[in-house]
Amino acid sequence: MNASYNGTLAPNANVTIGYQASHSGNSAAPGACTLNGTTCAVG
Repeated sequence: MNASYNGTLAPNANVTIGYQASHSGNSAAPGACTLNGTTCAVG
């Protein structure tokens, strides 16, 4: 059963995804990062 938060998307449908977060403390740039195991550029 699909609830409002886990429905199925039809082919070629669109979806908008939101993200809210807060952070305190160290906000320095990372020294290194990866995405799905692949190294990313930093900076």
